[in-house]
Order: sequence, then C-alpha cells, then structure tokens
Amino acid sequence: MLRSREALLIAAVRRLAELDLDLGGIATAPPKTVNDLARLLAVLVLEDLGSRFTRAAAAMLAQFGSASPALDARAVIAVCAGLEYESIVGGQRPFTLAEIQAVLADVLHARLDDQS
Repeated sequence: MLRSREALLIAAVRRLAELDLDLGGIATAPPKTVNDLARLLAVLVLEDLGSRFTRAAAAMLAQFGSASPALDARAVIAVCAGLEYESIVGGQRPFTLAEIQAVLADVLHARLDDQS
C-alpha cells in the first residue's frame, strides 16, 4: 500500500517507465524525434535508474547519430544531475517534467545538430 503522495507518484513514474522502456536500458519503441528523446530521458531522470540511465542515454544518442555517444551521454547526465541537485538542494521548487524536457531538448539539439 502506498502511504504518501510522493510514494504514489514514484510508483506511477516507475510504471510509466516500465510501459515506455525496457528497463534493461533500451527503448522498446525508439523515440522518433529529439523532443521524444528528451521526454524519455526526463522520465529516466525522475526514475533515477543509475547505470541503466547511462547505457540507455548512450544507446539512444547513438541512434540519433551521435559521433561520441558515451561522451554525449556523460554531458546529458551532467545536466540531469544538475537539474536533480537544484531541485533537491537548491532551495527552489523542483523542476517539472515539462521543464526538464525543455532543458534536455536544448542540450540534445546542441549536442546532436552540430555533428554533421
């Protein structure tokens, strides 16, 4: 039984992640756009899947043509860590899923659009 609103939200996000993702690290339905990728990564940030997040990020970035998926994954993860830190410790209200997605979309476009 879920005893708090936070526990309910965490359980809901986990279930959504299970439905949207193979929790082994690869999207079951690969994202079609960078914005879709940003949304998936935002869900992973909220889910905090650790090493699975790193593998999933690198695999998805490779699918989007990243010249250096491991390096790009580390850059994206660093941004995600900053978002999470600022939400928890920074004294501001936590970022919403939409805000995380918007920031990640900007970072992804910057990392991926200039590689051609």
